[in-house]
Amino acid sequence: MHIDSGIIKLSFDTSDNIECESKFWEVLPFFEKIPSKPKQGGNGVLFRVIDPDNGEECVAKILKYSYNAGYGSKKIQKRIERFEREIEALGIVSDNELEGVVRFYCNGEKEIEGETFPFYVMEKCDYNLAEFLNLYSLDIPQKLLLCEQILCGIQELHDLKIYHRDIKSENVLFLDNKPIIADLGLADYRDSDFIIPEKGDIIGPIGWLSPEAANKFLVEKTKNPYGLPCEIESKSDVFQLGKLFWYIFQGNLPIGQIHFKDFLINEKPIFNELLKMLQYNLENRTDVEESHENLKNLFSLYQL
Repeated sequence: MHIDSGIIKLSFDTSDNIECESKFWEVLPFFEKIPSKPKQGGNGVLFRVIDPDNGEECVAKILKYSYNAGYGSKKIQKRIERFEREIEALGIVSDNELEGVVRFYCNGEKEIEGETFPFYVMEKCDYNLAEFLNLYSLDIPQKLLLCEQILCGIQELHDLKIYHRDIKSENVLFLDNKPIIADLGLADYRDSDFIIPEKGDIIGPIGWLSPEAANKFLVEKTKNPYGLPCEIESKSDVFQLGKLFWYIFQGNLPIGQIHFKDFLINEKPIFNELLKMLQYNLENRTDVEESHENLKNLFSLYQL
């Protein structure tokens, strides 16, 4: 591997292989038709890798920033710490064998041009939520079932006191047409001793932010005279899920004051439940358990 304009790229020789769990994994381009083009996320570069034990194709995520770069930059150091917390959260998920969250295999470090980059290996999925919805035309019961399956994955995380905080269409992947929660890069593990200072940071994707995430960025450095909630917690994930489920039903996001006439599906029972998830006030917003029960009831209603 080598660095080209700040981007990790393959050199197409055996030195690209990575060592993980005391074995060497062959590294391949993510895009077979465009091998020189790496697949980049917000914080990492993705490559396909082959498990030498069984030939299974997996994915390696390598952090864009080296440990060396982190020594001189607080911003990069924070990215490194978040990547390490992502690995910690994935390890907890793996130990508990969660079905609705991407499977984690191992992690390690890769030397590239004298610098050290952390990485981890996870299972390879087929496509993301947007691609899935473009491939398949789902009726209302199927969409409700999909929402319920995604919520189950988030509820599994919450049962382990892990809040995702970055729920969006790109972070819901599919394996054998089953939704899998991915990208725990912004996850907050409540029982961890690993605390990352986040004051002044935008925690979450623009357009999918919960009110608490927006408050955190805007007012936490002020005296916050109105006591606006700034803690991003379990109901913050519910708000993002409400946006995600709206997206599943009609392909856009609910922004601003929403009314039934904005819900183009024209199904009042579904709109009412989504509205409960999208309440600005935390006290009025449903929690994960309530939302899950409501979705199951809706699914039964629309199956009749």
